[in-house]
Amino acid sequence: MNTQRARPDSILIVSDDTAYSTSVKTMLAQEGYRVSTASSGMEAVQQAARQGFNLIIIATAAGHNVAMNADPSVRTIVVADPSAPPMGAVEGVDEVFVKPLANADLLKAVARSLERSALQKSFDQALQQQWHDFRLVIRGLAAALEAQSPFLEGHSLRVAELSRAVGVRMNLPPKRLDLLELASHLHNLGNVQAKLALLSQTDSQVVESIQSTLVSSVARTSDSYDSMTSLREVFRIILHHHEWYNGEGLPNHLKGDAILLEGRILCAVQAFDAMVSPRPYRERLSNMQALTLLESEAGHHFDPQVVAQIRAVVLNPASGTTPVRAEEKAPVPNGPPVEKRRVGVLLSLAQTYLQNG
Repeated sequence: MNTQRARPDSILIVSDDTAYSTSVKTMLAQEGYRVSTASSGMEAVQQAARQGFNLIIIATAAGHNVAMNADPSVRTIVVADPSAPPMGAVEGVDEVFVKPLANADLLKAVARSLERSALQKSFDQALQQQWHDFRLVIRGLAAALEAQSPFLEGHSLRVAELSRAVGVRMNLPPKRLDLLELASHLHNLGNVQAKLALLSQTDSQVVESIQSTLVSSVARTSDSYDSMTSLREVFRIILHHHEWYNGEGLPNHLKGDAILLEGRILCAVQAFDAMVSPRPYRERLSNMQALTLLESEAGHHFDPQVVAQIRAVVLNPASGTTPVRAEEKAPVPNGPPVEKRRVGVLLSLAQTYLQNG
């Protein structure tokens, strides 16, 4: 028996041969591993959902099928029956053996796989830390640029928080939520100075400025998307948030589900935040007024399902989070009639939406 410190590594043996799984479990337990067994692929999936494993040893007649359905992030060893057809490459499968397999050879294979698992875990942790640091830098940069104007301050942060909350409700996986959050911070950075200038213009000057910069704004995003491979997915989201749900947007007139879900979320969320933010020529709308305007454009400008989830988050924010402007800070409306104010809101939405790169 190995006298070294017991390893924390946990191993799952999947085998429909009770004698074989018992024998291998005993051997691995003597080496200090924590070992569990499953008699079928279904049982293995259920156990893996309850308990994470560092390694799975598959020794069933249907080993190939079990391996194909296993979590590719978990290292796997397959011990196949002699009568089983040759097994092709499967993601996550380190080695494939044919019975009978000597105990010493299996132990060496287990050690190699667990070493790969440890290296992969260390690498993933380093990448996560780098990604975390990068997000903090982008978040700080957005905050610093937007702080130049009280009308823009905090916009990207609120959009990122609300977008992520909506994305969670729409079942986006964690990696896509991270990309959506980063896109929310980045979508505004290249145009803050242009927006600061727009805020001092009259309505007619704003319209003229929008018309002259719309095409070049989208082109700048497209150029960035083509040239920055490491952020390709982030820039796809930013590019797609110019598209309209009914196909009338830019740059490719994409329609409905052809638009990235993250782009549809960012499109509606940044529009909502623009409407509930004050401007020199108008007061901010209340959350309910902004939601009403979003819903009036659902199916045209915005994805109806995204609008519905924005409403759900705004009216029932998660405990401890405030991804939208607090209603108690809203000024008492005393501006122009509702129709004129609607025009002002849409104009403000246009200058915020169309200027984004």
